[in-house]
Amino acid sequence: MEQIIKLTGRIAKVFPANSGVSQRTGNTWMSQEYLLEFFSWSGANYPDRVVFRVFGEERIKQFALQELEENVTVVLRLDAHENNGRWYNEISATNVIRQGQQQPQNA
Repeated sequence: MEQIIKLTGRIAKVFPANSGVSQRTGNTWMSQEYLLEFFSWSGANYPDRVVFRVFGEERIKQFALQELEENVTVVLRLDAHENNGRWYNEISATNVIRQGQQQPQNA
């Protein structure tokens, strides 16, 4: 079962984009990972961190996340998948909302 979570913080790191060609469909793909730092409670001394992925060149350009960008709310989709008896988490952004922005960037 997938879960949706909203976290607000700063983009601490933007990792290099990855791209390739799907073996199944032959279509090209692109994804990029980001490190988000956030405080999970008001008295925390150190931030929590999560790495999330944005999939698709259009979404990467649309969200336009910049390293050290502050007050960004990222809507995350959590899921897990199994491969050869091991389970892997997949944390992907479905939306980005900047402070003061009324409408989400991606509905």
